[in-house]
Amino acid sequence: MSSRAEFASSAAAFVVAATKAPRRRRRGPSRPATSGTAYVVCSETNAVAVVDLPTERVIHYVTVGSAPARIVLDRRSRRAFVSNLDSNTISVIDLARLDVVGEFDAPNGPLGLAFDEARDTLFYASTSNNTVTALDATNGRAGGSAIVGGRPGDVAFDAAGERLYVVNAGAGTLSLVETHRKIVATTIAVEPPATSVVLAPDGRVAYACNGEAGSVSLVDLRSRKAIPLVSGLQNPTQLALGNDPTRLYVAESGGATVAVVSTTARVVSARIKSMGRPGPLRVNFAGDRVFALDPEAGTLCVLDATRQNALFEIGGFDKPRDLALEA
Repeated sequence: MSSRAEFASSAAAFVVAATKAPRRRRRGPSRPATSGTAYVVCSETNAVAVVDLPTERVIHYVTVGSAPARIVLDRRSRRAFVSNLDSNTISVIDLARLDVVGEFDAPNGPLGLAFDEARDTLFYASTSNNTVTALDATNGRAGGSAIVGGRPGDVAFDAAGERLYVVNAGAGTLSLVETHRKIVATTIAVEPPATSVVLAPDGRVAYACNGEAGSVSLVDLRSRKAIPLVSGLQNPTQLALGNDPTRLYVAESGGATVAVVSTTARVVSARIKSMGRPGPLRVNFAGDRVFALDPEAGTLCVLDATRQNALFEIGGFDKPRDLALEA
């Protein structure tokens, strides 16, 4: 681990001013406040924007490495890890201080991230050499790698934290990595190729987004087979699940909507109109809010999952790539 402490003479070393004045756009009458904090990865300005959701304002910017792409939280220790594609590093942010407190070396284009809280281990996918590597989250030491499929991207843990699932966008497969042995236990073909994956809370199934085909596949993790779930979606790009495993949210960038898919009936049960073209999605812990980033417009739209309407939008983000939520 290479620490940034030696040149952290002041908090200003890691904090930058907003390059655009964040704007807010509301829709509809008065409504319940949205609680918590959102952390938005801004790839153009190499920063993480800290959004206070009750006031709907950006309150801080933290400088990270070059071309940041993904963020994952260590909720117990209140740390954030940010993968930086161009600088081949992972920035460690102290969320209490809102400072970068360390930097891990992560060669070969780090992209997808997953954090194992029980073992204090961070996993990252490398896009240029098709591997997933484990790092000690305290000191950044590498603890072994597994070779997966072509152009690995998103990664996700199963419910027990024993297996890591990796979307291989270049190979059209889903790799199952046994985390304690650092080996690929099996590879599941997903046709058409998947761009995003989420795991159900019970760890028995996963859902894979197939952007070009306009569909979502259900992946049975016991039989290792993928079958169609829904089709006819408008350029779906990202998926999100909340506390209710029967409601899968799908970002439809082609229709500026978020589709609500019933995983039991296997149909699109509703569509929520967004204020932009949604990309990365997150659902809050209560399950009543959906957060959608629009990477091109540089906005974060907050949707009411119960009333199924857009609540407000915050703009001024430079090429937002990912976000994480804290209660």
